[in-house]
Amino acid sequence: MQIVIIGCRSLDRVGGIESYMLDLCTCLAERGHEVILYVGATSESIEEKNGFKVINLKVTSNKYLNKILIGLKSTLNAMKQYPDADIYHYNANVAGLFTIIPLLKRKNVVFQGHGFEWKRAKWNPVVRFCNKMLDNFVLSINKNILMCSQEQVDYVQSHFKNKNIMFAPGGVHYPPLA
Repeated sequence: MQIVIIGCRSLDRVGGIESYMLDLCTCLAERGHEVILYVGATSESIEEKNGFKVINLKVTSNKYLNKILIGLKSTLNAMKQYPDADIYHYNANVAGLFTIIPLLKRKNVVFQGHGFEWKRAKWNPVVRFCNKMLDNFVLSINKNILMCSQEQVDYVQSHFKNKNIMFAPGGVHYPPLA
């Protein structure tokens, strides 16, 4: 199965989503899937890591534009380079905005939420409001949804009907299949 994963910053960066993506892609590759991970980076390159392909796309370091550009550039590139992928997997709400593109082309899309940014005090009220609207849009258009906490699963189940939603916790290392 060919799986394209979108919405991550460089794997060279230490972070929760980045660690999660490294583990997920490694696990999927060990199980025989062809995995293509798109990440934002300071320069363009393609590399092989733990049995999967990492496509580094150059994006800005601006914290407000970074994930938007990762999502947009990755989606456009993936639709061109991997138009017949079995699954397009999107991480977090900003990249998830661009799930609309493969969905309109009737592709199989999985959206994975890693948290509700609109609940985090680190953002000002305007950014939190925009994040809530973005989450609502992304969750409403996607039917295959993974969330990283039971609280998030419960929220989606109570606010959005007819979704295939699963709890996919982080920090879990699965042994390779024998």
